[in-house]
Amino acid sequence: MLVKAQSQFFGAAICFSFALNSCGVLNKKSSDDVQEVREVALDELMLFSAEDPGCGTSVNVTNPLVWRWDGTSASQIEVPAELTPGPDGELSSKGVLGSISNLSTESSCTVSDNSDLDCGEIRIKDEGKILKSCRPNGDYARESLEAVSLASQVLLSEAAAFYQTIPESKRSVSDSILLVQRLDIIHRTKGPLKKTLAISDNASFAKSAKSENSIFSVYPTAKKTFQESGVHLWEVPFVLSHEYGHNVFNAHLGHALKTVGVKIFRHESINGILSDRYTVPRDMFNLSESDRAERAFGGVNELFADLFAYYAGKGASGQLKGVHSLETTRDPSSAVTKAGVPKIFGPSELDIFEGRAEPIKKSNGDPEFDSIHDIAAALGYPIAKLLDDSTPGATNMDRIAVLIKSLNKLAAEVVSTRSSAKSLDEILAVIVRTISENKTVAAAESGKVCSDFQALVPGLERTAAACQ
Repeated sequence: MLVKAQSQFFGAAICFSFALNSCGVLNKKSSDDVQEVREVALDELMLFSAEDPGCGTSVNVTNPLVWRWDGTSASQIEVPAELTPGPDGELSSKGVLGSISNLSTESSCTVSDNSDLDCGEIRIKDEGKILKSCRPNGDYARESLEAVSLASQVLLSEAAAFYQTIPESKRSVSDSILLVQRLDIIHRTKGPLKKTLAISDNASFAKSAKSENSIFSVYPTAKKTFQESGVHLWEVPFVLSHEYGHNVFNAHLGHALKTVGVKIFRHESINGILSDRYTVPRDMFNLSESDRAERAFGGVNELFADLFAYYAGKGASGQLKGVHSLETTRDPSSAVTKAGVPKIFGPSELDIFEGRAEPIKKSNGDPEFDSIHDIAAALGYPIAKLLDDSTPGATNMDRIAVLIKSLNKLAAEVVSTRSSAKSLDEILAVIVRTISENKTVAAAESGKVCSDFQALVPGLERTAAACQ
């Protein structure tokens, strides 16, 4: 996912954002009053008309238009012919088996004294329907289910096409399914059930529990992002490329991790059954070796997904510009967070991530270093800078190929040792070592490249030393 989510998402649908991290809107009057949950007006949610999903009759459309965000503004683009709905009206395409709309899930959450949500298992409310085009001539409202589905398919297809240009690629998006769904959070407090609220805009990746299908989901339920910036997350290339990056990570490293019991992906079946979800350990100060390894690989998974999206977007800066607090915090080209804090990963940050220190709560969307998503936020810039500086003149395809080589090395190590007992520092050291082995920078400049990188990761001794 893109949104830094609550516990039910951890390591699962792979969240993205920091600012859009609430599963509902709490209005807590005081530390003693945790029962009040603000009523959410219907116009705050993106509600689709009843005729949208799975219409009784379908319409063959030609040249439909969808919206795309370019970092400054949104504009309409024509859907490629291979993605245009066919005579049966189903919004499937080359690479996408089908789109399912209005799959609705829910989870009960207890509100703690500090407003954190402790959420339980995700349950299915409505299994949704196969989405078909219901209106002729591609005349889709921007927030209609057809527009959400087609815009998402266009961006996923672009990410897949980029991956297929890489010699190390293993698979395409040919076995994917797109879900347009809602996740409702039921807030339970000290008193009775209060309200069911819809989660903020988000996107996610999961593996099918019944097959090898890749499942991409978008949650187009909240208007907050659009009201603030005029962009929906499903219209942002970086967002869908990030989710496809998880597909790539899984293709190269997921099987090896699964063989040794590491779970970093949610497994989801099309009929709504969720299984094999990795959940956050209750006691973050007594992490087992396997818990720490899962957190470490989960953090690197998020990091790789951000870097994949960055290079799929031609390594351009500002790809998240205008997307509520993501624009610099999760931009691998930015040396600072939204609050202007330098992206430096020191010993104190590592202690928080590995459960040896309490996180410092922040309200500005900056990393708190207690989440796998914080690893992407903090280390995207150092790794991207090292890779760019080490390979002057290389293409974006060449650079992502180097990162994929590092995933293949990690997979080989996990399989050969039959162990996943690796720390974050050890995993990142393999990535940095692979970058050094593939560097093209002149020998005279190599020392400075490494010293610049090492200054950004003082808390990661093995990682810093791996830069040669």
